[in-house]
Amino acid sequence: MPEPKLTTFKGQQVWEMRTKVNGVTHNCPHTHLPRQQIIRDYIRNGAILVPHHEPDNPHSNTAVGLWYQEGDQWYHVGYLSDERAAPLLPLLKDHQPVKIHVTRVTGGTKNKPTRGLTLLITWPDYQRKGCLKRLLGR
Repeated sequence: MPEPKLTTFKGQQVWEMRTKVNGVTHNCPHTHLPRQQIIRDYIRNGAILVPHHEPDNPHSNTAVGLWYQEGDQWYHVGYLSDERAAPLLPLLKDHQPVKIHVTRVTGGTKNKPTRGLTLLITWPDYQRKGCLKRLLGR
């Protein structure tokens, strides 16, 4: 996975990292709909996902679930990998802005039927202290 890089977005210095969503073949635990159906019916390139730390998740205490809102309904579409989630936890716990955009919906074809989501995650430069060190393992 490429390391985060510093870039300029709308005149502001931000850190960005790209990743994919894990768990897209499971059902949404709240609506019980297959996540593949949610992605097919609602998620488009440019969609915004909302991260939510799940400290009581039985699989990982660093789990960060990704949510999509359609009207009044919220859909749980999957998770960040632990590697990508861990450095964002201090930001999420401090209610700092972490923006997640879907850059590409993949799959959904005869040759590649499983749909996936490629993401761009950004956060302001002033938040990188410590967070970036944890992400890079330094």
